[in-house]
Amino acid sequence: MDDKARIERLEREAVAHRQELDILIGRLNAVHGVLFQMLADRENSAEVLTANLAAANERIAADLLQSPLPETTVAEHQRVAGELLAVANNVRLGLQKP
Repeated sequence: MDDKARIERLEREAVAHRQELDILIGRLNAVHGVLFQMLADRENSAEVLTANLAAANERIAADLLQSPLPETTVAEHQRVAGELLAVANNVRLGLQKP
């Protein structure tokens, strides 16, 4: 493999790794936000916890739209936070076991 082909391959790999990192950062940030909200509401009822979690997710989503983070990171954060909120709501409603 010549140097030009090798450099092009490495550049493609770097782009792919950056995209994977953007997704990972979004996931980690979502889990971090949900965990902090759950800890803040640990002594509240499930209804209060899920309501506060939904409100926090909306505030964070609005903040993320104004952030310089890549769209991939923002979208993944919103997806994961939404899934975690859905699980919390299902547990509260007795549709899913904790």
